[in-house]
Parts: sequence; structure tokens; C-alpha cells
Amino acid sequence: MDSSIIGRNSDPRCRRSANPFGRIAPLLGILLVLTSPGSAAHAGGNPFTRGDVNADASVDIADAIFLLGVLFLPGAPPIACEDVADANDDGTVNIADAISILSFLFDPSAPPLPEPSPTSPPGYDPTPTDPFPCGDEPIGPPPPGGLIRLAAGNDSMAPDGDYVLASDAEWSNFWNQHAGGGTPPPVDFTSDLVIAVVIGYFNGTHCSEIASASPSGDIQVRHYHWQLPCAPGIAPTVVYDIVVWENAQQVPLPLTFDATDVDTCPLPCP
Repeated sequence: MDSSIIGRNSDPRCRRSANPFGRIAPLLGILLVLTSPGSAAHAGGNPFTRGDVNADASVDIADAIFLLGVLFLPGAPPIACEDVADANDDGTVNIADAISILSFLFDPSAPPLPEPSPTSPPGYDPTPTDPFPCGDEPIGPPPPGGLIRLAAGNDSMAPDGDYVLASDAEWSNFWNQHAGGGTPPPVDFTSDLVIAVVIGYFNGTHCSEIASASPSGDIQVRHYHWQLPCAPGIAPTVVYDIVVWENAQQVPLPLTFDATDVDTCPLPCP
């Protein structure tokens, strides 16, 4: 056997590495340091852009390098949100995702990355059944609902004012003032609020209505007045309207009351 061939095959420079990735690992490590922003953070439930693995607000080759480093380099910075790195949205993070990012960047015939893709505004993962919750849309309380009238009339004993009642104790105290005792109607204060308006007039030709409530906490109130000669009442009255605002415990306090006076005949009391 030709000894020159033996020598050539024995040369360590010519031996095939047992780890084919080992030769490029040092280079990848350098690139990973250069492409890492140092603190990639996606809190759970935040909108994201798929493929922005290093969280620098862009999708480029640095993201593929960052992902390869995470997959193959011991001690590499972790992925802050797996949904971002799951570039093909198959519920796993592996080398196929780095290939998807590179294909998106350099292959004009490649399909776009799944939503929320780099060509769309940041968003949430449309497949919340995958094992990665960090990109899922947060599930919060339902938005504030409608107004349910509990009582209305013209004989309240409570002081004039706008009332926002957020607990059983507040509600019982107000009801004692308003009705002079008794048990108030039941309200679920784990989710709802009670809103009341009380206003005194010198005669009986008035009524008030809580007309609407917005999620921002703006309460629209209408005070109706009979026009002469339709106003026969002359006795003083204290008019009121009391409503439950469903799912309103989440609305920031204080609420804002905006009142509108409405002249009308006949009087459309609620």
C-alpha cells in the first residue's frame, strides 16, 4: 500500500469531524454574540412578529443565526418566546424554522411566514392550541355590558348626587338612605357596578334617566322637564334613576357624569 496515501489519511487536518457542526460552531458563536440584542423579551400574551427571534423589531438573517445558536450551541441565550421562533407554526422549534426564515428572506417563491408575519402588523398566534402560550391572545374579563334599571321615580330620600356603588356595603348604605331601610335588590359586585343619580326639584314636573355608559367611564344622564302648560305638578320631588352596569368592575374609577337637560311634553319618565 502506498505509504503516502496512509500518511495523507492519517493527517488530523484531513479527518472528518465526528460532529459536522463542530467546525462552524465557533463562527456561529461569534455571530450569535453579534446578532443578540442582549435582552430579548416577549411577555406572555404580547403581540409579536413571527421570525423576529432576537427581538430587534426586524426579521433578517440575524434571526436565523440566533435560532441556530439556540438550537446547537450550549450556553446560547434562550428564546424569550417560542411562538416567535416557531417560524413555520408547526408547534415545534427546530432547524426547520431557521430554514423557513432563510427561505422567506432569500427565496422569492417561498410562501410568507404564517401570521403574524413580518409583512403584517404584530399580532397574536392564530393557533393557540400549540404548546407555546407566550404569543396567545390574552383572555381577560368581558367588556362592560348594558345597563339594567333597578328603580326609578320621584320620591328618593337620598341626598342629591351622582353615585357609583362597587360593593355590597356601599349598596346597602345607599339603599338605606334612598328607601329608608329594607333589603336592596341583589347585585353581583364581583363583576357589576350600581350607578345612581338623585336630584331634587321644586315641583313634580321632572325626571332623570341614566341613558348610557361607555367603557372609558363616561356616564350620560338626561334630565327631562315638562314644558308649560303641560306641567301640572307643583309639589317638590326628588327624582332618581338607579341602574346596574354589567361587567363594569374593570372600568377605572372615578366615572364621569355628563348631564343634558331636555325640555319635553309629555314627560317620558323611565
